[in-house]
Amino acid sequence: MPNINFARKSKNLESALRAAFWSGNLPAKKWRQAVMDPAMGHKAILKTSFEQMPAAILVGNLGEKTFLKRWPGIRKLFDPENPGDQKRLLLFDSTWGILATGDSQYPVSDKVASLSKGRLELLRQIVNDPGISIYALSLKVRRQYSRVFKDVQLLVRQELVDVGKDATAGRVLSRLYARDSINTRLAAAQNRISGRQPITDYRSPITNYRPLPCPN
Repeated sequence: MPNINFARKSKNLESALRAAFWSGNLPAKKWRQAVMDPAMGHKAILKTSFEQMPAAILVGNLGEKTFLKRWPGIRKLFDPENPGDQKRLLLFDSTWGILATGDSQYPVSDKVASLSKGRLELLRQIVNDPGISIYALSLKVRRQYSRVFKDVQLLVRQELVDVGKDATAGRVLSRLYARDSINTRLAAAQNRISGRQPITDYRSPITNYRPLPCPN
């Protein structure tokens, strides 16, 4: 996972809570119970926390794993048309994208948030190395090729990953691209400039290809 410093936790939490909830005393223990509630039964506390508290303290106390899973739901409390909410959405969306995939512009997604640790790591590698082969991917994550192959198939079925055909090496190679990453669009543009075949994708099994449009 990207090395972002969220080390400032409890020692700054009390002061952050006093600043965010200045009209009343909200103990740290009660705050944690409220923000960790999976049913989101304390929407006012959640909204104020993400509106007012520093991201480093907030994410540091939630924990990166919890933040990744919870933010897709919490962000729905914000109005994308409100200028103030827009700033916080941008901040936490970027933070989520970096922690999840290493790409600050990667769109927040419930599908990505629900991925297992191993599959999220595969997606992260594909995002940051567009065009990587399944074999090279298995070497990077140090997992058996067959297991990586199956997980890639799942990512494809979830429409998170596309597969491109590259015939420039004298043989057809399957290359992996994260569908929603800007890195993929840049790779598609570069492929077009260099004369490579357009990026294509597959659905399981890995034999049914259809072309994807290159960006204008």
